[in-house]
Amino acid sequence: MSSLHFLIIPFLLLLPLAGQVTAAKPPRPSVARGATERPYIRNLRVRARRGEAKAQFDLGVCYHFGQGVPQDDAEAVAWYRKAAERRYAKAQYNLGVCCDLGRGLPQDHAEAVGWYGKAARQGHAKAQFNLGISYKIGQGTSQDLVEAYAWLSLAAAGGEAPAFPARDELGKRLSPAELEQAQARERKLVEELRPRKRSSRMGGKRAAGTRRGRP
Repeated sequence: MSSLHFLIIPFLLLLPLAGQVTAAKPPRPSVARGATERPYIRNLRVRARRGEAKAQFDLGVCYHFGQGVPQDDAEAVAWYRKAAERRYAKAQYNLGVCCDLGRGLPQDHAEAVGWYGKAARQGHAKAQFNLGISYKIGQGTSQDLVEAYAWLSLAAAGGEAPAFPARDELGKRLSPAELEQAQARERKLVEELRPRKRSSRMGGKRAAGTRRGRP
């Protein structure tokens, strides 16, 4: 049975699997509670409070790993959620992982699937993988092997290495009719997720002969 791919993408560290941390750079020293925050963290906090989704996500990562701030899973989740609600895909994915693991909040597989779905529909390959596995094993959602195959295929197309064997193994379990249905579902998802060009009515282009006024 395939396990969920708990990989969190921060801006400094990678967490390939739950409990295993591999540093892309040496971690910054943690700060004791009450100590003066580093300028970087102060600036990040100002931007996060101002509503910048990327800053909210990055601040969540700092709390997740205790980089420049005391390690605090609940605080990390709070900032991930703010960014996730602003449709920041990496935050949606991280929040889903935290929900699956019960890290910083009560474990809730159904909520995890919801956040994976939001990130997956923005093209986040790792979220697509976790969503596919969730459908495959029926965790947080009803088991649906056709839907699982479609999302795993999208994750594989996005370059998520574990998705290839997971998809191929699942494909062998499907009947020819189910496989055909799964491939049709994948094609439909690809079409649904394809970026749409903005119409000129939506401000994509100004009408010919018009000029931008000076400020």
